[in-house]
Amino acid sequence: MIVPNEKRIIVKQLKKEENYSGLVVEGGALMDHSLSYGEVYSQTSEKFPKGTKVYYSEYSTARITIGKQDYKIIPEVDIMAFEK
Repeated sequence: MIVPNEKRIIVKQLKKEENYSGLVVEGGALMDHSLSYGEVYSQTSEKFPKGTKVYYSEYSTARITIGKQDYKIIPEVDIMAFEK
C-alpha cells in the first residue's frame, strides 16, 4: 500500500452524486467553484479515514496510477467538504 507524505491524502475519483445529504462544509465557507468528488484510499491522519467520501479542489492535485486504477494525491487542506 502507498501512503502519502505529511498531510496529504490519496483519493480515488468518483462521479458526483445527486444526493448531497450529510454534506459537511468545513469553516462554513461559500463555495463558488466546482469541486471533484472522491473516496479516500490512503491517508496520514485520522481526520478522513479510508472510505470517506470527500469533495476537493482539483487545483493542486497530483496523479498516480496503482495497478490499473488512477488516483489523486491532494493536500488535506484542499478537502472542502465530506460526507458523514
